[in-house]
Amino acid sequence: MQSEKQEETISLPETKTQTWQPTYLRDLPSIPADEPSTIPSLQEMHRFDRSFILSHLGGTRWLPSFYSVPEDELSLLPGRGFYLLDDQTEPLAPSSPGLHGSLVTPILRLPEDNNPNTPKPESMHNAPLFLKSGQKYIYFGMYTYLRADRLDIDRCSSLLPSSLKAFWANQLTSPNRPKWVTELLQQHLCPPPTYSGPLPSHVSDDTASSALTQHLQIHESWHRDTHLKTSFLKTEHILAAFEAPDTGGEMPGIRFWCLGLRCEGWDKGFYEMMVREEGNWEKEGRRDGEKERERQKEMLRLLGRKGRPIKW
Repeated sequence: MQSEKQEETISLPETKTQTWQPTYLRDLPSIPADEPSTIPSLQEMHRFDRSFILSHLGGTRWLPSFYSVPEDELSLLPGRGFYLLDDQTEPLAPSSPGLHGSLVTPILRLPEDNNPNTPKPESMHNAPLFLKSGQKYIYFGMYTYLRADRLDIDRCSSLLPSSLKAFWANQLTSPNRPKWVTELLQQHLCPPPTYSGPLPSHVSDDTASSALTQHLQIHESWHRDTHLKTSFLKTEHILAAFEAPDTGGEMPGIRFWCLGLRCEGWDKGFYEMMVREEGNWEKEGRRDGEKERERQKEMLRLLGRKGRPIKW
């Protein structure tokens, strides 16, 4: 008689055909066939609630589809990070658990070594990835960010649907966009002026001071002008920039970045832990940790206090 547990042999679930991926990702080997954990079919895969994921993993959004978790935050992943993808806005996402994939975004900021204002680059390594399916999220495996490349205008036109461009046009012109997004738009519209004056060690103090003061005034003027321009940006401006040439247009063309992600494996232990924790969370009343975190941050801001992040 055939074993009833034959389904536990390692195989990838049946899904749609894998999307286009950069050559270096296509050339990577798949996850090891002798990996001890098994990947359930999509029909059997547990779906996680977004609020649960954000409640228990915590962190803050660093990129549109990546959350960074500070080391001192009470989280299941302190000092690490996780990928949270929407299937409607990530057309190059892995097509099934265990496959390599990519993120796409017209705005890019990456963690930096020795920069306390950014997450550590390692936070994007071996990080869990969840992809939205319906109203919930499926765990796809542990993924490592490899590199970022700009897609040329032809590739953007052939790969990215108009609905995605419309989504990003709304995001980039939203009055609630993050400050760092506004700053990147300012730099894109007009690169900031660089200092070309004399160095203090080569001229008198008065001459150097005068040159630095003049440069500061130029930079302040640049900041005011570009901030004003970004304030009046409309969705049609961004949509036009998606189709504009790199140079020579009224507004420099905006291209999408492709961030390659390598699947390191499908962690059965992590998956089962998350399933178990969500069960406990549901028994406790499904508290909306994301909203409670935001309320806590706002309260601390209003009170002018600093405190250790709290896991809700």
